[in-house]
Amino acid sequence: MNESGSNQRPRRRGRRWVRTLVKTFAAVVILTCVGLAVLAEVNRREAVRRDRRHEGARLTEPESALLVEVRRLHAKLGSQVWPGFADARVPIVLFNDAYEFLADAVDPPTPWEIVPDHRLDGSVYYRRAVGNPQGFAVRIGDLWAGSLSTLARVNRDFFLAVRRDLPPVLAQVYPYAWATVAPDLHVVALLHEMFHAHQASTTPERFAAAGALYEVEKRYPFADAAFSDEWDAEGAALAAALRSLDIGETRELVRTFLSRRGARRSRAGLDAKLLAFERELEWLEGLGKYVETRFHELAAA
Repeated sequence: MNESGSNQRPRRRGRRWVRTLVKTFAAVVILTCVGLAVLAEVNRREAVRRDRRHEGARLTEPESALLVEVRRLHAKLGSQVWPGFADARVPIVLFNDAYEFLADAVDPPTPWEIVPDHRLDGSVYYRRAVGNPQGFAVRIGDLWAGSLSTLARVNRDFFLAVRRDLPPVLAQVYPYAWATVAPDLHVVALLHEMFHAHQASTTPERFAAAGALYEVEKRYPFADAAFSDEWDAEGAALAAALRSLDIGETRELVRTFLSRRGARRSRAGLDAKLLAFERELEWLEGLGKYVETRFHELAAA
């Protein structure tokens, strides 16, 4: 075998490797472009499906089923979550773009009216034209109700917010199935709002005072990265104290938590109103989030 023939074989193998690499790269590019085009079309159809008003004059079957599940969990698990909560009478408001629907109320004031020819698990429920609905505790006559928008409206608004906040190109190909609130999370979110109604009913003075403190919210240093890191550190100490099975270790972790909290508040220079805002926000929304999480844990078990 001559020397030139032995040199040609490595060259041919090198050329074949380069051609294979180019073909593979081209195939990956083509498949990626096809995949992105398909995803963009799926997202376009999802936008058409979700970006619409929800104006039904009665609860849909899924919405009715959701409220029945909320009732069931409230009655069965409520007092495990918070003493006496299961026995509390807490009406429920669910609202779409045109109507608010009210369940578990008796003769609510005008303009509430009975939804004709429809029942919620065998009982009447009410509606009124939507005014200024909110996801929180709302006053209905002499009672406080937990209020939240329908799951369809929640998912529409969530979808549109994600789509609006993403860069234009990324907004076309983002997998919007991820921008979806599952029914179980919507159920416990409504129980969260019902607990706010329970707070308003059982401790009206503190509830009103907590709401009034929101006037200083704009001054609270939410955007301070160091402040947030310090808050996370003190929270980690408290969480570790709750997990610890050793009383000495628990006491030390609690001391660490209190020390870190005091240092954070001092460094940030929180005045009396901001300190009160922090405490009442923890009472109001901290307990609401605890209730939401605990219902989910117990229901899943």
